[in-house]
Order: sequence, then C-alpha cells, then structure tokens
Amino acid sequence: MFPILLPALRERTDDILLLAVFFAWKLCKKIGKPFRGIDEKAMDELQQCQWPGNIRELENVIEQAVIINDGQSLLGLGRQLTDRISTKNNDHIEAPSTLHLPKTLSEIKRLQQQTERENILSILKIANGRIRGKNGAAELLNLKPTTLESRMEKLGISKSNI
Repeated sequence: MFPILLPALRERTDDILLLAVFFAWKLCKKIGKPFRGIDEKAMDELQQCQWPGNIRELENVIEQAVIINDGQSLLGLGRQLTDRISTKNNDHIEAPSTLHLPKTLSEIKRLQQQTERENILSILKIANGRIRGKNGAAELLNLKPTTLESRMEKLGISKSNI
C-alpha cells in the first residue's frame, strides 16, 4: 500500500461544492426525493466552514439537509454549521450562536439521542407517519421496521408526536 496524503477539506474549498452536490444527489436518489440544487446561501456557508470533521462531516451535514428538505425547493442547511467561520486571512471571527457544545459523555449521549429523535421525526413527517411499506420511514432510513419501532420506543416517539 502507498499512503496518499490529501490536504484538509478547508484547504480545498473548490472541492466543497462538488462534494456537497455529489452527496446530495446520491442521497436524494437513494430515498427517492428529487434533487433541485443547493441554495446560494447554503453554498456560501459550506465554503466558509472550516470543516474540522473533514469530508465525513460535510456528508453528514448534507444528509441532514436532504432529510429535512421538502423535495420541492433548493437544498438549504436548516441550521448554522459551526460557531466559527473563516475569514480570507484565516483569522477567525465568532459567529452569533446559541450552540452549547457538550462537555461530558452524558451530554454527548443526550445530544446524540436528541439528534436521532429529530431525524426520525423528520423522516416520519416525510413518510406521512407511515413506518412500514413502500416509502415508509423504515425504508427511507434503510432500517428494518422492527428496528425503527424499537428506536422510536426508546426515544419516546409515538404517533401523537408526528
């Protein structure tokens, strides 16, 4: 094997939009949602982000954006990417944020559960509350219906939450 060294994503800003479009198109195709492009404001935010998580973080951000997108409009991010944005000379300025970064393992677990809960709820809304069958939430999440139902029970999600 030969090691391949790639510069960090923040050093390859020209690649950010190409990767974002690719990830969005791939996921839209997977879940059967039309891809209409990426909103200009979202593209600006994507290019300003420092991407500490590199390509995996970009893919996760795009995945969340596709999930919450209605399939009729351009893809928007739906949230602020980070609490820091870059400037041209690589200094950093604080962006307004109410984001609370977790400091303990229990806070991280709680944030993970909250994110998973919001993700499942958004998919259930897209699936009009259906869990099973064609275009049901389980299919959109690529999960067995019983697995999704188990996660919903664990996270306190019921039909009344949808």
